[in-house]
Amino acid sequence: MPASAAIAAVAIFLNGNQVMLPTAAIQRGGTVMVPVKGVFDRLGADVQWAGREKTVTIVAQEMRLEFTVGSDEATLNGERIALGAAPEIRDGNTLVPLRLVATALGADIAWDQQHRRVYVQAVSRAPLASTTIGELVARPYDWAGRAVLIVGEYRGWEPSPFSVATRNGPPVSRRDWVLRDATSEVYVRGDVSLEAPFPLTPYSNIGNRIAVAGIAKVAEAGFSFLEPREVAEVSRPDGLVCTVSTSRRSYVEGEDVRIRLRVANPFAAAVELTPKPGPHHDLAIRDRDGREVWRLSAVSPPEPAGATCALPPGEAEQVEELWSPGSEGSPPLPPGRYTVVGEWMGALTSYPHMIAIVPRED
Repeated sequence: MPASAAIAAVAIFLNGNQVMLPTAAIQRGGTVMVPVKGVFDRLGADVQWAGREKTVTIVAQEMRLEFTVGSDEATLNGERIALGAAPEIRDGNTLVPLRLVATALGADIAWDQQHRRVYVQAVSRAPLASTTIGELVARPYDWAGRAVLIVGEYRGWEPSPFSVATRNGPPVSRRDWVLRDATSEVYVRGDVSLEAPFPLTPYSNIGNRIAVAGIAKVAEAGFSFLEPREVAEVSRPDGLVCTVSTSRRSYVEGEDVRIRLRVANPFAAAVELTPKPGPHHDLAIRDRDGREVWRLSAVSPPEPAGATCALPPGEAEQVEELWSPGSEGSPPLPPGRYTVVGEWMGALTSYPHMIAIVPRED
């Protein structure tokens, strides 16, 4: 057969998301060829082209790869490696054997012969990206494989309103845990060995604020989770624990909800707070669009100007309030997802706590 007749287009999926390539990936015989600019740069690598020599240099953190169009050998970190097929230029783009992606970046490659698809799972070599959980949740496949840094609140092991969507992914055991920030919450794998500032156990140290560096991944059901690499405690006073919680995560329509606001000092020394004029504590309920649907403000005696209060080491204060949807001053709410937010003396604000209201069965 002529060589052109033996060429077939191939779809490339990178970390679960189909990649729109500048020129089509092709299969010739048993070799899949992919454009350098469509794959390596999406994984955070710097691609450099020397036109006169037709040489490509790819740099990504500790990896340096060099090869020449027409040669079936390359240099990876100073060592020569065989490519199996020579890189070529097609429609103005340089194509290389897909196996080079696996060799250079440590990627896992899976071939779907029936649908002519190649699935590439690889960790991005781009610098650590500081982001929010809300970003991961909104665009899971865009973040898949990237190294991220998220500052949030350790919630231990607890099911959440989105747990029904997490089949075939975290939480798979009570070693997995929940990280929450002001935008959303995400499961974190607990079977990864790492040093932590405190034991990551199911029901202790709840509310401690931590910085988590890890790899964003996507479970089979299509939701984000984190594979942690490093965990560090946020320093005081930002690391003071201010948490809002409820007795359950799901409530039947019209059912009372008991809310607890807790402030704790996990440090070995006392921490002083300067209260702001106003209520001793505030609690608010917001709908999915951020509209406030209920608020409770607990009045306290006025503090002298400039007064401070100290929270001793290892101690905590907490209050409990009851929210009764449908009672006077609190209209009934339709089923859906809501967030609870608390504030302590105007000085500390909790991360939002997610709850679900489900329809009442007739």
